Amino acid sequence: MLGDWPTADGRRRCRISPVSVRDAFPADGSERLRRLLMGAILAGRFGVPTPASRWAAPLPLEAAAEVLRG
Repeated sequence: MLGDWPTADGRRRCRISPVSVRDAFPADGSERLRRLLMGAILAGRFGVPTPASRWAAPLPLEAAAEVLRG
């Protein structure tokens, strides 16, 4: 984390280091697949389904890859 401070309205703001986010991902060789999926999302070719509830698990990376392959 690069910084953490409260805003004037009482909310908390923080800046996160991209390196720390990258380090949180598994070192299992899935980086290329994650980048491909993010590119497809940003290009509008793939939409991530909304979870059933706020606390539902996110879409697994493998399931998203199957959607793109199909």
